[in-house]
Amino acid sequence: YQLARKGKEIERKPRTISIHSFELLDTPKREDTLTTLRIRLRCSSGTYVRAIARDLAEALGTTGYTKELRRTFIYVYDVEDAAKITEINEENWRTFLKSKEEMHIDA
Repeated sequence: YQLARKGKEIERKPRTISIHSFELLDTPKREDTLTTLRIRLRCSSGTYVRAIARDLAEALGTTGYTKELRRTFIYVYDVEDAAKITEINEENWRTFLKSKEEMHIDA
């Protein structure tokens, strides 16, 4: 994103992805001259979410960009289970790790 913000074109190789769900979270809002859409996207790894935003805007006949991106789930980690950094210390940090079984890793 840093290169893109500097106006540099980044070549992205095509890849096969899966979009499991695409949800419009609220009615589009107009901010000054911009329309803001909030979506929730459930997708496979390797998905360029910023490219999805660009392609969506193009399909709507306009231009667009990603204003905010928040990953809420990856593999077996859900943001709902996340701890605040202030809650983690030298004594308890291990309690926040997942076991091999929870990670579905064969030992």
